[in-house]
Amino acid sequence: LAVTAPKAHTWTIVVPTETNLKLRDHEYKLASRIRLGLKPIDMLGSRCRACDAHVKNDESHFLSCNSKLTIPMTLRHNLVVKAVSSLIELAGGVHREEPTHLDFQHSKSTFKRTDIEALVGNNHYLLDVSIITPTNPSAIKCRRSAKEQLGAAKSVAISKIQKHRENAEYVQAKFIPFIIESHGGIIPECKNFLSALKYYAGDNVSPSSNARLESLLYTSIAIAVQRGNALMLKKC
Repeated sequence: LAVTAPKAHTWTIVVPTETNLKLRDHEYKLASRIRLGLKPIDMLGSRCRACDAHVKNDESHFLSCNSKLTIPMTLRHNLVVKAVSSLIELAGGVHREEPTHLDFQHSKSTFKRTDIEALVGNNHYLLDVSIITPTNPSAIKCRRSAKEQLGAAKSVAISKIQKHRENAEYVQAKFIPFIIESHGGIIPECKNFLSALKYYAGDNVSPSSNARLESLLYTSIAIAVQRGNALMLKKC
C-alpha cells in the first residue's frame, strides 16, 4: 500500500536539474531498497545503535526511530519544512517558520505552535509537517496502515487537526496537516495546498518562476524525504 500511495513514486522520476533535486548514490540505493521492500542494508544487525531497540522484526525501524539521539529525524523534518517554505516563496507568498508571535486565546496554547505560517494572497495558513512510517509495528497495529492506503498518515492528520484547529480559527487561519509517509506518499490535504500554490502563482509570478514552481512542486519534497531517510539510517 505504501509504495502505491499518491506521489510515492515521485522521487523515481525526478530530473536532477538543481542541487536540491539530487540524490547521492547511497541515498538512491536506500530509497530503491525501501521501495522494493528489502532490508535497508544486507548486514542490518539486531539492535539500533541510537536507541538499542531490537530491529529483527522491524526492518524499517530506522525510518521512525524517535530516540533523543536521533538528530537526523529532526533534520529530515527540517528538510521537508524548508522545501515547503521555498515553494511558498516561489509561488509569491510569504512565510515564517515556527511562528512564535501569534496571540492565541490561551497562554497555555503557545506550545502548540506550528512549523510554518504562510500568507498566500488573501489566504492565511498554518502548516504542521510530519513524516510517518506506515510499515512500523505501531502504525500497522494502531493507525490502520495495513488496511487503508495512507491510513497512518490520515490518522496523524486527524490528531494534528484536533490539536491546532482551535488556535488556527482564533487567528483566522486555515490549518493544513502536511503529513508525508517515509515512502513518499502524501495525504489529500498536502495536494490541495500545493494545488492552491500553483493556482495562485499562475496569476502572480513571472512565467519563469511559475515554470520552476511546477517543476519543484512535488519533486523537491520527495527528494527531501529520501535524503532524510538516508540520514536516519546512518545514525541507527
